[in-house]
Amino acid sequence: MNSSINEIRKAKSVLVDGVIPGTIAYQVAKTFLLTGEVETLIFSAHDEKLLSTAVKNLEAETESDNFIHHVADYADSNQVEELASFVLSHVEESLGIVCFCAGVTKSNPITGDIEKSRRIFDINVFAQRQLLSKFVPGMKKREFGHLMALGSSQAFYGTPELGDYAASKSALMSYMRTAAVELGRDGIKTKCIVPGMVEVDRIDPELVQRTANILPSGKSTKAEEIANLAISLLSPTFDSLGSQIFFDGNRSLLSPGGTVALN
Repeated sequence: MNSSINEIRKAKSVLVDGVIPGTIAYQVAKTFLLTGEVETLIFSAHDEKLLSTAVKNLEAETESDNFIHHVADYADSNQVEELASFVLSHVEESLGIVCFCAGVTKSNPITGDIEKSRRIFDINVFAQRQLLSKFVPGMKKREFGHLMALGSSQAFYGTPELGDYAASKSALMSYMRTAAVELGRDGIKTKCIVPGMVEVDRIDPELVQRTANILPSGKSTKAEEIANLAISLLSPTFDSLGSQIFFDGNRSLLSPGGTVALN
């Protein structure tokens, strides 16, 4: 953990997008604040009311106000551009860690509304790609940076009405693999955590338990575990681990690419 803390100190500033209560992103932001080593934490969300609640909760749970925040609809490229400008206006010289956590899970049949499909891809893929392109130049200049994203094991399974979500996460994971190859020699380290079903407030506990019942581990993953992993992966110890890390209760052992029935 000490080597991870050193990376946070070197990074100075951290951005986490998609921070609303009851999500992995919220837990990631909270865990960074609890290290006490972040000079400036910036986080964003798509909804002003939810963002306000996140601010109050983080202040209460971390006893810290060492952060700034911004509202942005990730489906709107103009608002994503405004978010990037906001971040760079505050920490352009010190942004060392970016966590792409924003995402939306919406059911949509394979013959469903194409506009709904586009919105899912705009949020889960293109907004993250747009932000990446804005922040990488500064990291290259410093010859230092960490890019981290949340993929999903759902990308490897066929599940009715979740094709858009699965495909969007597959695309994001592919972007992160490419970033690892393109940017590695510039001192920028890239990791994509691939969780399965995670215990968060926004997911039905019964569905979480049904999923856990079919996993080799027999248990679901907690958001706190994902956040702790994100911090740990900053350590130089894991530089050669690879860009894609499964943390899915070993669901990936169950024939990735196939369909697993939840019953």
